[in-house]
Order: sequence, then C-alpha cells, then structure tokens
Amino acid sequence: MLKKTMVENHMPTNTFVPEQDPFLDLPVFPPDEILNLAERYKNDPRKSKKNCSLGIYVNQDGKVVQPQVFREIDTKLAQIEYLPIDGEDKFLQLTNEVFLNGLYHPCAQTLGSSYGLRLALEFLFRFAGITQAIVQTPAWPNYLGILDAIGYSVKKLDYLNENGNADITQLLEVLSQIRKPVCVIFQVGCHNPTGVDLSPQQIKELNDFILRHYPKVMLIADFCYAGFRPLNLDLEVLKLLSVPHFLSFSYSKNAGLYSRRTGGLYFIGPTDHLDRITGCLRKIIRSTYSSPPIDGAYMVTQVLSNPEMKSRWFEELASYRERLTSLRQAFSQAFGDPLSGIIKNQNGLFSFIHKSFLREELRESKKAQELLIERHGIYTVQLEDGLRINLAGLKDPNSASEFGLLLNDQIVRPI
Repeated sequence: MLKKTMVENHMPTNTFVPEQDPFLDLPVFPPDEILNLAERYKNDPRKSKKNCSLGIYVNQDGKVVQPQVFREIDTKLAQIEYLPIDGEDKFLQLTNEVFLNGLYHPCAQTLGSSYGLRLALEFLFRFAGITQAIVQTPAWPNYLGILDAIGYSVKKLDYLNENGNADITQLLEVLSQIRKPVCVIFQVGCHNPTGVDLSPQQIKELNDFILRHYPKVMLIADFCYAGFRPLNLDLEVLKLLSVPHFLSFSYSKNAGLYSRRTGGLYFIGPTDHLDRITGCLRKIIRSTYSSPPIDGAYMVTQVLSNPEMKSRWFEELASYRERLTSLRQAFSQAFGDPLSGIIKNQNGLFSFIHKSFLREELRESKKAQELLIERHGIYTVQLEDGLRINLAGLKDPNSASEFGLLLNDQIVRPI
C-alpha cells in the first residue's frame, strides 16, 4: 500500500491514464534458445557435466580463455573521454592491416560483430532501399533475429548438400531470378554452426556472379573467428572478394573480449560513395549508443602495435587450433563414413551433425539436445538442421572419443 501511494504521489496531475493497461497484451517471447542453455548449465549440479553449447573457446578445464597478452594490458591507461562516433581510428586501421589485407575502408568501431551486422543491414534497409535478404541455413540463429527486427523479408536456402558439403548452386539459381535488390550474408571462415567453409573456387564463383548482378545483390561478410583456422586461408578468401561489400569483424573469440564487445565494420567499394556511407552509419550510431567503449579497442591497439606481443598472441591462437584439431580428429573417428569424413574436414570451434544423420525420432523438437542433457549432463545446441557441438567443451582427445562413441550409440542413426 505504501509503494502504491508513493507512485501515485509522484504522478503528474495531467498524466493521461489509459482505460486498459498498455502492457497487458505484450507478446511473450521464449528465452534465447542458445543463451538459455548457459543458465541451465550453470544451475546443473552434476560434476560430470560438459558445456559444448556456447560459441566460446574454453580450455581443457572448461574455463573461458583470454590470451595472456591481453591480460597484461592495463586499461586504466586508456582515455576516459568519449571516443568519436565511429570509434578509435588506430584500432580500425591496425585491424585492417593485420586481418583484412589492408584492402578495406574502415567505417566504424562496433559492439562486436553482431552490431556491425546490424549497422550494415540497417544502413542498407533505411538508406539504400534493400528490404530483402537471403540466409543460407543452417546459420547463426541471430541473423534471422536481426533481420526480423529491422523489417527484412527473408528467404532461407540450404547451405549444405546431401554430402555435407557447402553448396552455392541453389543460391546462385535464386539470385539469377531476383527482381528487387537483395543482401546476402556470408561467413568468411569457421562457419557457425557447421564448421563447413566455402572453397576458394566457390567464393570466386559467388564473387564473379555478384559482380555481374551488382547493385542488385549486396554481400555482407561476417568475420568472427579470425585465427581459428590459419590466417592465410582467411586472407586468401578476402583477396577473392572484389565485389562491393561490407565486412563485420569481431575480437570476441580470438582475443577473449566477449564482454567488452569489440569489433569493426568495413567496406570495399567505390571511394566516391564512402563519405556518404560513413555519414549515414554515424547517423545510426549516434541515435543508438552514441559512441563505442574504449577498453577492448585500447587492448587490441596495444597488442597489434607491439610486435613481440602480437607474436605471442598468434602463437597462443596456434595452440587453440592444434587442440581443436586433435579433439576433432578423435571425435570423428567414433563414426563411420561418410559422417567421419565430414566431421574431419570441418573448421573452427564447432562440429555439426546434420539432422539426416540423427535417429529419426530425435530430429525434431530438440529431442537429441534434451536427451544428452537429461541423461548425461552434456549441453549441445540442436538447431532445425542438426546438432551443433563446441569441441572446446571436451577436455581432451579421450573425452572427445568417448563423447563420439556415446553419440554413435544413442543419437546417430546406423550408417
């Protein structure tokens, strides 16, 4: 009663009180299907539990890892005044030089790659009149969430063929028939959730096709896992992308800057449009978070500016790759062909088992995911197209082999 009286006493006398509570008919949304698993794992009392769900690199003890050189940076030395709307210029330039072949025009420092994607997509929607998007699935689920929030009409196409390989045949066929401008989201490497990357030949074919149809097709490249496969492979991919496009880059995984939300948005295209493009992007940023935080960008700038620290960082990333390769090798050997070969050729954090390899009764309603949680305390992510497994959540090759055998016995259909 006291609380109610306090609220009433602080309401302006001319406040309009609607006849019906405006919050009464709000939609009820389910918890995020991936992030909710983190809460369930945290509250799971079983000591034998394993977390193979989130897209985070953890060590053999299941602890989130940040490279040693980043732990050495004292962010108290960073400036405390606001950064410019588009962020720290040196940070953007160093990222371009080291990870992007120096080919791109820096547009803005962003809150991770997620907001970089949001920024590029909102720009295309609001200022370039592109309202349709194509997403090849399986894909990172939040692509669809971001596109829906902006207002895009989305067409979903298959990313994998029946052999478990990346396929652009359907994509090119659909693009050849479009009448209105459309944007396509493309992952540079270590595909989330499948670990299956386009070949250089496919990337060149896609690039050449878009060049012939530009500006009706706009590409947006998502680059979240730099360093989780040899960097020269990613740099070769970027050299093949000559079509005008945006690229969103993230330091969450490779620098362990998850909570510091550190990334950047870049552009390749006609330079005479660049000032207008960046002006539109600043307009969007100013009306959302105004300017980016400094800590993550400061840390990256310090490391990339110091050859010794940069070398140690890259050595640690190489150790991540070696561990993931050994885990994948052991995991893949638990299965028969063709699934064993498919898993062996995947890259990055994730292994993906397409739903066609799952037992029929476990393909829908997250039944495989829930069986693994309830019986074994092992947390994976079951998407519409199959089961995503973060291999870093497995302690060592023996643990990976045991998990593979368990899946082969209870989850995977006879091959």
